[in-house]
Amino acid sequence: MKSRNANTDKKKYIVTGGNGFIGSHMCRELVEQGHQVLVIDNFSTSKEEDWHGFGELVNVDIGDFNKVKKVLKLFRPDGVYHFAGRAIISESENNPLLYYSENVSNGISLIKSCVESGVRKMIFSSTCATFGQQATPVLESNEQNPINTYGRSKLILEKVLYDLSVKGLMDTFVFRYFNAAGCSEDGLLGEYREVETRLIPNIFFSIYGKKNLFIYGDNFETLDGTAVRDYIHVLDLVKAHSLGMQKLHTFKGWQSFNLGTGTGYSILEVISMVEKITGKEVKYSLRDRRVGDPSFLVSSCSASLRAFGFSSKRSLKEIVIDVNNFFIKRLKNERVRYSHSSF
Repeated sequence: MKSRNANTDKKKYIVTGGNGFIGSHMCRELVEQGHQVLVIDNFSTSKEEDWHGFGELVNVDIGDFNKVKKVLKLFRPDGVYHFAGRAIISESENNPLLYYSENVSNGISLIKSCVESGVRKMIFSSTCATFGQQATPVLESNEQNPINTYGRSKLILEKVLYDLSVKGLMDTFVFRYFNAAGCSEDGLLGEYREVETRLIPNIFFSIYGKKNLFIYGDNFETLDGTAVRDYIHVLDLVKAHSLGMQKLHTFKGWQSFNLGTGTGYSILEVISMVEKITGKEVKYSLRDRRVGDPSFLVSSCSASLRAFGFSSKRSLKEIVIDVNNFFIKRLKNERVRYSHSSF
């Protein structure tokens, strides 16, 4: 592999979990900007035959310290986008050791590989689940009190990265996602998993006859009894990462940012939007509320705007339109590349 690019406008980046939903869109964004991208992915939550082709690929687990360190020393990246990990709340409650192993232990191994290879810049994909139950739009300074194992596993790694920044070993931006949704506007990349937990893809699976839709709980402390979430388009998310990394190259230390839209929608409101856009009735069955699901999670978005000029541009309506177009293409068996992973 070549040494660092002499052109300061073009960089070299590692993307962990780069075959996943958000990671694949990130790879495409970076490649289209002219950057050199190396993806580290072990395909534990995706399929290798679905590899999107944006960048080079190394099939390795981020927890394999020696192999990852070798990759880092050879590639010599200017920064790391760390998307790899597990992100299903119900799974984390049923199997907490899996989440502490993959999100925490493997994450620490990756970070150690970076430190020992002289790689200082990292954007870490965290989650609004670190905040737990909140009654108003969430500021970065709000108390973090996660109510599920997934949120706790992400919070632990946030603290590891903070401690390393204090010692001058890593410079990190922590991005706490609210609900990522949508897909590429051309339908090339999207989210189409055999085992799906996200609301919007499951609504589309339902209306196109692939599976039944279940709504978990109608007794939340919200106006219509269903959970309220902040849905941010995946293309806005990757734009935030691009702008954030540009800023991180001149930044020293650790800082967290919430990435959302500042607007919350209940599950029933999302269903209503899908019905309006598609003209199809969304049928669903009620199930018991899941352990670890808060009633309300909506982002306050001012910090990212102040720090590096990011604000979300796309609405829930645009999310629904893009996902609908993606599903229509996918179900017509057109040549659409897609991702099976949460990240």
